[in-house]
Amino acid sequence: MRRSTKIAAVLVAATLTLAGCANDDNDGDDDASGGDDTAAASEDVCKTADGDGPKIGLAYDVGGRGDQSFNDSAYAGVTELVDSLDATCQEAEANAGENDADREGRLQTLVDAGYNPIIAVGFVYSPAVDKVAAANEDVSFAVVDGY
Repeated sequence: MRRSTKIAAVLVAATLTLAGCANDDNDGDDDASGGDDTAAASEDVCKTADGDGPKIGLAYDVGGRGDQSFNDSAYAGVTELVDSLDATCQEAEANAGENDADREGRLQTLVDAGYNPIIAVGFVYSPAVDKVAAANEDVSFAVVDGY
C-alpha cells in the first residue's frame, strides 16, 4: 500500500510538471498550418544554450521533437530550464528498431559528455536507464512515462 502511494505521488508530480510545461499562449499568433510559431522561435535551444547552469541531457523516443506528445513536452520543459537555470542541453534521438544496448549507449554518451541530469523520454528507456544509472550513481536520471 505504501509503495502504491509513493508511485502515485511520483506520477502526479510528473503529470503536473508536464502540464506546467504546456504552451497556453492563445494570442492568435498561430501560423496558417495551425502550428504555434513559438516552437520555431525556440527550435534550436539546445544548439545555442551555453549557460553556466546544469548540463541537461535529453534522450528522445522514436519520433523525436515534433511528435505532438511526450517528446515535445519534454523539450518544452528543458527549454524552460535552459531559460530559468541558465542551463545547457544536448538532445539525442532514437531510431526505429533499436534495442536496449543502443539506448544504453546513447545514455552513456550523455554521461561521458558530462550531462547531469539526463532525461529519457518513453517507457522503452526504462531498462536502459536502470542499467546505466546503476553504473553511474553520481548522475541523476529521469524517465518520462517509464516503469
